[in-house]
Amino acid sequence: MLISELGPAGLAAIGLDPGLFDAEIVPGGHMAKINPAVLLTLEVGDEQARRAAAAFGYVFDQSAVLIWRDATEGSLVVAVTLPSVTPTLADHFFRLAAAIEPALAGGFTARGSQLLFINLRGSDGKPFSGLADDRFTAGLQRAASQFGGIATVSTSRVRAVLIERADYPELLAASLATVERLKARRAELGGRR
Repeated sequence: MLISELGPAGLAAIGLDPGLFDAEIVPGGHMAKINPAVLLTLEVGDEQARRAAAAFGYVFDQSAVLIWRDATEGSLVVAVTLPSVTPTLADHFFRLAAAIEPALAGGFTARGSQLLFINLRGSDGKPFSGLADDRFTAGLQRAASQFGGIATVSTSRVRAVLIERADYPELLAASLATVERLKARRAELGGRR
């Protein structure tokens, strides 16, 4: 599996213990499309988390990587809890939510039995979705109420940061050559998962 081969090496490349690698493949959505997403759980400081995000974004050629940490203030996260999360169930809910409120097509990730929708804010403090938190929540509550009585909604807050492709070189300056070798290895392995 591509991520299990390159994941620990990616952490080692930026000076973290490769034994910290703990990832799972989960359903995720972005810009109205559902795709597998890698959910990596790390108990590290903020700067290390940013460097890890940049390393994986660089190796796997991602335009951006989202990192977040539970917090008492910050971006709203709406958790939609289902009896279980499968790609099909996640896709159906995501499409329904986007049909009810098009701005919800921005994206989600899954964790356990929850679909997590984060009303991510830019550096200006404004939500990327263009929706105030109450409207963001209301759209997901409407979708849950129309989803056959199996979905419940709860809210919390996270400190969330989007690490973008333009950020990778600066964050990886000291380890760019090593990360570049991992990216070349990923290219050799091609589409193997």
